[in-house]
Amino acid sequence: LVKRTDSANADFGDLEKALELIKKSATHINEAVKRMDRSRKVRAVQDKFTAGTQFVAPSRQFIREGHCAKLADGQFGTYRQKYQFFLFNDLFVYADNSKLTKKYKVHFQSDINAAFSLKDLPNDDTTRYKYRFEIITHAKRFTMVFKDENMKTSWRDSINKCIEARKSSLNYAVKEKPADEDDSSRPPRPKRPSDDIVTMLFELHGKLEHAKALVDQKRNGPPTRAAVVLFDYEAQDEGELSMAAGDTVEVLETESEHGVEWWQGEINGNVGIFPSNYVKLFKRCWFTATAEYQGDGENELSLAEGDVVKVTKMATGGWWYAKNMRSKEYGWIPANYVEEAEQNHQMDLYIDLVKSPANKNKRKTVSMFAGEGGLPGS
Repeated sequence: LVKRTDSANADFGDLEKALELIKKSATHINEAVKRMDRSRKVRAVQDKFTAGTQFVAPSRQFIREGHCAKLADGQFGTYRQKYQFFLFNDLFVYADNSKLTKKYKVHFQSDINAAFSLKDLPNDDTTRYKYRFEIITHAKRFTMVFKDENMKTSWRDSINKCIEARKSSLNYAVKEKPADEDDSSRPPRPKRPSDDIVTMLFELHGKLEHAKALVDQKRNGPPTRAAVVLFDYEAQDEGELSMAAGDTVEVLETESEHGVEWWQGEINGNVGIFPSNYVKLFKRCWFTATAEYQGDGENELSLAEGDVVKVTKMATGGWWYAKNMRSKEYGWIPANYVEEAEQNHQMDLYIDLVKSPANKNKRKTVSMFAGEGGLPGS
Protein backbone atom coordinates (compact mmCIF):
# COMPACT_ATOMS: atom_id res chain seq x y z
CA LEU A 1 0.00 0.00 0.00
CA VAL A 2 2.87 2.36 0.83
CA LYS A 3 4.54 1.60 -2.51
CA ARG A 4 1.36 2.39 -4.42
CA THR A 5 0.70 5.64 -2.54
CA ASP A 6 2.12 8.94 -3.77
CA SER A 7 4.52 10.49 -1.27
CA ALA A 8 2.64 13.79 -1.70
CA ASN A 9 -0.57 12.19 -0.41
CA ALA A 10 -1.71 13.53 2.98
CA ASP A 11 -1.96 9.99 4.37
CA PHE A 12 1.50 8.88 3.24
CA GLY A 13 3.17 9.74 6.55
CA ASP A 14 0.56 7.82 8.57
CA LEU A 15 0.93 4.82 6.27
CA GLU A 16 4.69 4.75 6.85
CA LYS A 17 4.17 4.90 10.62
CA ALA A 18 1.61 2.09 10.42
CA LEU A 19 4.03 -0.02 8.36
CA GLU A 20 6.78 0.52 10.93
CA LEU A 21 4.44 -0.57 13.73
CA ILE A 22 3.48 -3.69 11.77
CA LYS A 23 7.17 -4.55 11.25
CA LYS A 24 7.89 -4.13 14.97
CA SER A 25 4.87 -6.27 15.87
CA ALA A 26 5.92 -8.98 13.41
CA THR A 27 9.47 -8.96 14.81
CA HIS A 28 8.11 -9.18 18.36
CA ILE A 29 5.85 -12.11 17.42
CA ASN A 30 8.69 -13.93 15.63
CA GLU A 31 10.97 -13.54 18.65
CA ALA A 32 8.21 -14.78 20.95
CA VAL A 33 7.68 -17.84 18.74
CA LYS A 34 11.43 -18.55 18.78
CA ARG A 35 11.52 -18.27 22.58
CA MET A 36 8.55 -20.62 22.89
CA ASP A 37 10.22 -23.11 20.55
CA ARG A 38 13.46 -23.00 22.56
CA SER A 39 11.53 -23.39 25.80
CA ARG A 40 9.55 -26.29 24.34
CA LYS A 41 12.76 -28.15 23.43
CA VAL A 42 14.24 -27.58 26.89
CA ARG A 43 11.01 -28.72 28.54
CA ALA A 44 11.00 -31.86 26.37
CA VAL A 45 14.45 -32.71 27.75
CA GLN A 46 13.33 -31.86 31.29
CA ASP A 47 10.42 -34.29 30.97
CA LYS A 48 12.92 -37.11 30.45
CA PHE A 49 14.19 -36.60 34.02
CA THR A 50 12.83 -37.51 37.43
CA ALA A 51 10.40 -35.19 39.20
CA GLY A 52 11.97 -32.06 40.65
CA THR A 53 14.56 -31.58 37.90
CA GLN A 54 14.44 -27.99 36.64
CA PHE A 55 16.08 -27.05 33.34
CA VAL A 56 13.60 -24.54 31.88
CA ALA A 57 14.97 -20.98 32.07
CA PRO A 58 14.14 -17.82 30.05
CA SER A 59 17.29 -17.75 27.92
CA ARG A 60 18.23 -21.43 27.98
CA GLN A 61 18.56 -23.34 24.70
CA PHE A 62 19.00 -27.07 24.18
CA ILE A 63 22.00 -27.89 21.96
CA ARG A 64 22.42 -31.67 21.88
CA GLU A 65 22.50 -34.95 23.82
CA GLY A 66 24.30 -38.25 23.41
CA HIS A 67 25.50 -41.44 25.07
CA CYS A 68 29.17 -40.98 25.99
CA ALA A 69 31.59 -42.01 28.70
CA LYS A 70 33.94 -40.49 31.26
CA LEU A 71 36.99 -41.98 32.91
CA ALA A 72 36.92 -42.97 36.57
CA ASP A 73 39.46 -44.53 38.92
CA GLY A 74 38.52 -47.87 40.46
CA GLN A 75 40.05 -50.65 42.51
CA PHE A 76 41.53 -52.27 39.42
CA GLY A 77 42.59 -49.11 37.61
CA THR A 78 40.94 -46.65 35.26
CA TYR A 79 37.65 -47.62 33.64
CA ARG A 80 34.83 -46.04 31.60
CA GLN A 81 31.57 -44.87 33.13
CA LYS A 82 28.76 -44.47 30.59
CA TYR A 83 26.23 -41.65 30.97
CA GLN A 84 23.77 -39.69 28.88
CA PHE A 85 25.27 -36.23 28.31
CA PHE A 86 23.13 -33.11 27.74
CA LEU A 87 24.45 -29.78 26.45
CA PHE A 88 22.58 -26.50 26.76
CA ASN A 89 23.88 -23.07 25.80
CA ASP A 90 24.60 -22.32 29.48
CA LEU A 91 24.53 -25.73 31.19
CA PHE A 92 26.36 -29.07 30.94
CA VAL A 93 24.76 -32.21 32.43
CA TYR A 94 25.35 -35.93 32.55
CA ALA A 95 22.82 -38.38 33.96
CA ASP A 96 22.00 -42.00 34.79
CA ASN A 97 18.97 -43.80 33.39
CA SER A 98 16.81 -45.61 35.93
CA LYS A 99 15.67 -49.03 34.71
CA LEU A 100 12.74 -48.83 37.14
CA THR A 101 11.27 -45.42 36.23
CA LYS A 102 12.75 -45.14 32.71
CA LYS A 103 13.71 -41.58 33.67
CA TYR A 104 17.09 -39.85 33.85
CA LYS A 105 18.55 -38.70 37.16
CA VAL A 106 21.14 -35.93 37.21
CA HIS A 107 24.54 -37.26 38.26
CA PHE A 108 26.40 -33.98 37.75
CA GLN A 109 25.68 -30.60 36.23
CA SER A 110 27.66 -27.39 35.84
CA ASP A 111 26.87 -23.92 34.58
CA ILE A 112 28.93 -22.90 31.57
CA ASN A 113 30.62 -19.87 33.10
CA ALA A 114 34.09 -18.44 33.60
CA ALA A 115 35.11 -21.46 35.67
CA PHE A 116 34.03 -23.89 32.92
CA SER A 117 36.56 -24.86 30.25
CA LEU A 118 37.53 -27.63 27.84
CA LYS A 119 41.10 -28.89 27.52
CA ASP A 120 41.71 -30.84 24.33
CA LEU A 121 43.98 -33.87 24.71
CA PRO A 122 46.03 -35.33 21.85
CA ASN A 123 45.00 -38.71 20.49
CA ASP A 124 46.99 -41.38 22.29
CA ASP A 125 47.59 -44.63 20.40
CA THR A 126 49.24 -46.20 23.47
CA THR A 127 46.02 -46.37 25.48
CA ARG A 128 42.60 -47.91 24.87
CA TYR A 129 41.07 -44.44 25.47
CA LYS A 130 42.47 -42.78 22.37
CA TYR A 131 39.93 -40.01 21.64
CA ARG A 132 39.37 -37.78 24.65
CA PHE A 133 39.30 -34.30 26.14
CA GLU A 134 39.05 -32.89 29.65
CA ILE A 135 36.17 -30.87 31.14
CA ILE A 136 37.09 -28.48 33.96
CA THR A 137 34.44 -26.94 36.26
CA HIS A 138 34.45 -25.15 39.61
CA ALA A 139 33.43 -28.40 41.36
CA LYS A 140 35.39 -31.14 39.54
CA ARG A 141 37.33 -32.08 36.43
CA PHE A 142 36.95 -35.25 34.40
CA THR A 143 37.95 -36.78 31.06
CA MET A 144 35.38 -37.66 28.40
CA VAL A 145 36.26 -40.48 25.99
CA PHE A 146 34.79 -41.26 22.56
CA LYS A 147 34.72 -44.17 20.15
CA ASP A 148 36.09 -42.20 17.18
CA GLU A 149 37.57 -38.88 16.06
CA ASN A 150 34.37 -37.57 14.48
CA MET A 151 32.36 -37.98 17.65
CA LYS A 152 35.05 -36.31 19.72
CA THR A 153 35.36 -33.37 17.30
CA SER A 154 31.61 -32.89 17.14
CA TRP A 155 31.21 -32.68 20.92
CA ARG A 156 34.33 -30.56 21.36
CA ASP A 157 33.18 -27.99 18.79
CA SER A 158 29.67 -27.82 20.25
CA ILE A 159 30.97 -27.24 23.79
CA ASN A 160 33.54 -24.67 22.66
CA LYS A 161 30.84 -22.71 20.80
CA CYS A 162 28.77 -22.54 23.98
CA ILE A 163 31.82 -21.42 25.98
CA GLU A 164 32.66 -18.66 23.48
CA ALA A 165 29.03 -17.50 23.31
CA ARG A 166 28.89 -17.23 27.10
CA LYS A 167 32.16 -15.31 27.21
CA SER A 168 30.98 -12.84 24.59
CA SER A 169 27.98 -11.96 26.76
CA LEU A 170 30.43 -10.25 29.15
CA ASN A 171 31.95 -8.00 26.52
CA TYR A 172 30.95 -4.32 26.38
CA ALA A 173 30.10 -2.80 23.01
CA VAL A 174 32.20 0.36 22.84
CA LYS A 175 31.66 2.53 19.81
CA GLU A 176 34.59 4.41 18.30
CA LYS A 177 34.34 8.21 18.46
CA PRO A 178 33.82 9.90 15.07
CA ALA A 179 36.74 12.13 14.05
CA ASP A 180 34.60 15.29 13.98
CA GLU A 181 32.78 14.69 17.29
CA ASP A 182 33.33 17.19 20.09
CA ASP A 183 34.46 15.58 23.36
CA SER A 184 32.62 18.18 25.40
CA SER A 185 29.25 17.05 23.98
CA ARG A 186 29.38 13.56 25.46
CA PRO A 187 30.06 12.16 28.94
CA PRO A 188 33.41 10.51 29.66
CA ARG A 189 33.66 6.81 28.94
CA PRO A 190 33.50 4.85 32.20
CA LYS A 191 36.43 2.64 33.09
CA ARG A 192 35.93 -0.99 32.19
CA PRO A 193 36.49 -3.59 34.91
CA SER A 194 39.59 -5.73 34.63
CA ASP A 195 39.42 -9.24 33.21
CA ASP A 196 40.03 -10.66 36.71
CA ILE A 197 37.02 -8.81 38.12
CA VAL A 198 34.83 -9.87 35.20
CA THR A 199 35.89 -13.48 35.67
CA MET A 200 35.25 -13.29 39.41
CA LEU A 201 31.77 -11.80 38.90
CA PHE A 202 30.92 -14.38 36.25
CA GLU A 203 32.06 -17.22 38.51
CA LEU A 204 30.13 -15.76 41.47
CA HIS A 205 27.00 -15.54 39.34
CA GLY A 206 27.41 -19.19 38.35
CA LYS A 207 27.77 -20.27 41.99
CA LEU A 208 24.67 -18.29 42.99
CA GLU A 209 22.65 -19.91 40.21
CA HIS A 210 23.94 -23.33 41.27
CA ALA A 211 22.98 -22.63 44.90
CA LYS A 212 19.51 -21.51 43.81
CA ALA A 213 19.06 -24.71 41.79
CA LEU A 214 20.09 -26.80 44.83
CA VAL A 215 17.54 -25.00 47.02
CA ASP A 216 14.78 -25.57 44.44
CA GLN A 217 15.76 -29.21 44.09
CA LYS A 218 15.74 -29.69 47.86
CA ARG A 219 12.30 -28.12 48.32
CA ASN A 220 10.63 -29.57 45.23
CA GLY A 221 12.59 -32.74 44.58
CA PRO A 222 11.60 -36.29 45.40
CA PRO A 223 11.93 -37.52 48.99
CA THR A 224 15.31 -38.88 50.12
CA ARG A 225 16.40 -40.68 53.27
CA ALA A 226 17.89 -39.47 56.52
CA ALA A 227 20.33 -41.14 58.89
CA VAL A 228 21.67 -40.48 62.36
CA VAL A 229 25.46 -40.20 62.79
CA LEU A 230 26.78 -42.79 65.25
CA PHE A 231 30.43 -41.68 65.52
CA ASP A 232 32.42 -38.50 64.94
CA TYR A 233 34.09 -38.42 61.53
CA GLU A 234 36.61 -35.84 60.35
CA ALA A 235 36.99 -35.48 56.57
CA GLN A 236 40.44 -36.66 55.49
CA ASP A 237 40.31 -36.04 51.73
CA GLU A 238 38.72 -33.47 49.44
CA GLY A 239 35.06 -34.19 48.84
CA GLU A 240 34.46 -35.95 52.16
CA LEU A 241 31.89 -34.80 54.72
CA SER A 242 32.76 -34.14 58.38
CA MET A 243 30.14 -35.37 60.85
CA ALA A 244 29.53 -35.30 64.59
CA ALA A 245 27.81 -38.06 66.54
CA GLY A 246 24.12 -37.25 66.83
CA ASP A 247 23.93 -35.22 63.61
CA THR A 248 21.17 -35.90 61.10
CA VAL A 249 22.59 -36.45 57.61
CA GLU A 250 20.41 -36.37 54.53
CA VAL A 251 21.41 -39.38 52.40
CA LEU A 252 21.51 -38.39 48.73
CA GLU A 253 23.19 -41.47 47.22
CA THR A 254 23.90 -44.91 48.66
CA GLU A 255 26.59 -45.54 46.04
CA SER A 256 29.49 -43.47 44.79
CA GLU A 257 32.51 -43.84 42.53
CA HIS A 258 34.29 -45.22 45.62
CA GLY A 259 31.85 -48.10 46.09
CA VAL A 260 28.82 -48.93 48.21
CA GLU A 261 30.82 -48.45 51.43
CA TRP A 262 30.77 -44.70 50.77
CA TRP A 263 27.50 -42.74 50.64
CA GLN A 264 26.85 -39.16 49.58
CA GLY A 265 24.97 -36.88 51.95
CA GLU A 266 24.30 -33.35 53.12
CA ILE A 267 24.54 -31.69 56.52
CA ASN A 268 23.51 -28.03 56.83
CA GLY A 269 24.20 -27.32 53.17
CA ASN A 270 27.56 -29.14 53.06
CA VAL A 271 27.58 -32.03 50.57
CA GLY A 272 30.15 -34.81 50.48
CA ILE A 273 30.79 -38.53 50.79
CA PHE A 274 31.11 -40.37 54.10
CA PRO A 275 31.61 -43.98 55.31
CA SER A 276 28.23 -45.71 55.47
CA ASN A 277 29.17 -47.69 58.59
CA TYR A 278 29.32 -44.43 60.57
CA VAL A 279 25.56 -43.83 60.27
CA LYS A 280 22.24 -45.62 60.75
CA LEU A 281 19.22 -44.98 58.55
CA PHE A 282 16.08 -43.83 60.32
CA LYS A 283 13.61 -46.68 60.83
CA ARG A 284 10.95 -44.63 62.60
CA CYS A 285 8.70 -42.61 60.32
CA TRP A 286 5.34 -42.17 62.11
CA PHE A 287 4.60 -38.88 63.84
CA THR A 288 1.58 -37.08 65.31
CA ALA A 289 0.83 -33.39 64.85
CA THR A 290 0.94 -31.55 68.20
CA ALA A 291 -0.70 -28.37 66.86
CA GLU A 292 -2.57 -27.11 63.82
CA TYR A 293 -0.40 -25.87 60.93
CA GLN A 294 -1.64 -24.12 57.79
CA GLY A 295 0.61 -24.87 54.82
CA ASP A 296 2.00 -21.82 53.02
CA GLY A 297 2.26 -22.60 49.30
CA GLU A 298 1.62 -25.68 47.21
CA ASN A 299 4.70 -27.53 48.52
CA GLU A 300 3.74 -27.36 52.22
CA LEU A 301 1.35 -29.73 53.99
CA SER A 302 -1.47 -28.52 56.24
CA LEU A 303 -1.95 -30.30 59.57
CA ALA A 304 -4.72 -30.56 62.13
CA GLU A 305 -3.86 -31.34 65.74
CA GLY A 306 -3.74 -35.11 66.15
CA ASP A 307 -3.12 -35.89 62.47
CA VAL A 308 -0.88 -38.91 61.89
CA VAL A 309 1.82 -38.36 59.25
CA LYS A 310 4.32 -40.68 57.63
CA VAL A 311 7.66 -38.91 57.26
CA THR A 312 9.67 -39.99 54.21
CA LYS A 313 12.40 -37.35 54.28
CA MET A 314 14.09 -35.75 57.28
CA ALA A 315 16.01 -32.73 56.03
CA THR A 316 18.53 -31.01 58.29
CA GLY A 317 16.95 -27.57 57.96
CA GLY A 318 13.98 -28.35 60.21
CA TRP A 319 11.58 -29.26 57.38
CA TRP A 320 10.41 -32.84 56.79
CA TYR A 321 8.60 -34.34 53.78
CA ALA A 322 5.55 -36.34 54.84
CA LYS A 323 2.17 -37.81 53.92
CA ASN A 324 -0.89 -36.78 55.94
CA MET A 325 -2.78 -40.03 56.50
CA ARG A 326 -6.06 -38.15 56.96
CA SER A 327 -5.96 -36.00 53.81
CA LYS A 328 -3.74 -38.43 51.80
CA GLU A 329 -1.67 -35.43 50.67
CA TYR A 330 2.11 -35.02 50.53
CA GLY A 331 4.19 -31.96 51.39
CA TRP A 332 6.74 -30.30 53.68
CA ILE A 333 6.00 -29.82 57.38
CA PRO A 334 7.93 -28.03 60.18
CA ALA A 335 9.55 -30.70 62.34
CA ASN A 336 8.70 -28.89 65.60
CA TYR A 337 4.96 -29.38 64.95
CA VAL A 338 5.06 -33.17 65.33
CA GLU A 339 6.16 -35.80 67.84
CA GLU A 340 6.90 -39.50 67.60
CA ALA A 341 3.72 -41.59 67.26
CA GLU A 342 2.78 -44.86 68.92
CA GLN A 343 2.75 -46.54 65.49
CA ASN A 344 6.57 -46.59 65.55
CA HIS A 345 6.65 -49.06 68.44
CA GLN A 346 3.97 -51.22 66.82
CA MET A 347 5.94 -51.27 63.58
CA ASP A 348 9.08 -52.35 65.48
CA LEU A 349 7.17 -55.35 66.86
CA TYR A 350 5.93 -56.38 63.42
CA ILE A 351 9.36 -55.94 61.82
CA ASP A 352 10.87 -58.21 64.48
CA LEU A 353 8.04 -60.67 63.88
CA VAL A 354 8.52 -61.03 60.13
CA LYS A 355 12.28 -61.35 60.46
CA SER A 356 11.68 -64.78 61.94
CA PRO A 357 12.19 -67.57 59.34
CA ALA A 358 8.86 -69.08 60.41
CA ASN A 359 6.99 -65.92 59.42
CA LYS A 360 8.30 -65.17 55.93
CA ASN A 361 4.77 -65.13 54.47
CA LYS A 362 3.79 -62.26 56.77
CA ARG A 363 6.34 -59.90 55.24
CA LYS A 364 4.07 -59.10 52.31
CA THR A 365 1.21 -58.21 54.69
CA VAL A 366 3.32 -55.90 56.83
CA SER A 367 4.84 -54.29 53.72
CA MET A 368 1.32 -53.64 52.40
CA PHE A 369 0.23 -51.98 55.64
CA ALA A 370 3.40 -49.87 55.77
CA GLY A 371 2.91 -48.68 52.21
CA GLU A 372 -0.69 -47.58 52.82
CA GLY A 373 0.19 -45.90 56.10
CA GLY A 374 -1.80 -48.32 58.24
CA LEU A 375 -0.72 -50.80 60.87
CA PRO A 376 -2.55 -53.80 62.26
CA GLY A 377 -4.50 -52.70 65.31
CA SER A 378 -3.87 -48.98 64.68
